[in-house]
Amino acid sequence: DYAVSKGVHLGGYSLLSSRRIQPDIDNMVNPDTGEPGGQTHGYCPALASKWGGNYFRKLRAFFEKIGFLQFTHDGSYPGDVDSAVRSPLQKGVEDSQWIQWKIVADFYKWQRSFGIYVRVPDYYFSKWIKRVWYGISRSKLVSTTHPAADSYSSKYFRWHMGENT
Repeated sequence: DYAVSKGVHLGGYSLLSSRRIQPDIDNMVNPDTGEPGGQTHGYCPALASKWGGNYFRKLRAFFEKIGFLQFTHDGSYPGDVDSAVRSPLQKGVEDSQWIQWKIVADFYKWQRSFGIYVRVPDYYFSKWIKRVWYGISRSKLVSTTHPAADSYSSKYFRWHMGENT
């Protein structure tokens, strides 16, 4: 509240994708191998898993309690499929992309309802998102998602700013 009263909006960063979490069953399962791993960026937590539910519950509680007004989220990156059945949300490989997208998009919509400034991968460009990055490779994405990224050279990325309708 004090920061907001001074015109300062604090925020945070969370790495969602491109990491292996425990227990291993809560990672996306590659349909070709039947094992976790092998997704676009290696390992990826399954958002419909118990871990995924806890992750988003903790983020919601954090934003409600702390009052941060900005959020940079690294992932989730749609396109990967998860062959595991994750009841009650996910039937398996046939609906895993949609379920993963819906879970994270609903979270961003929730954040925007609180006026939180959300910076996310361009897959989620929608009326809920204030700012996105696009047109950069994964290696550059990692180096440009740091909060100081606003000062990075525009030759590596371009920003879309403003309220989207």
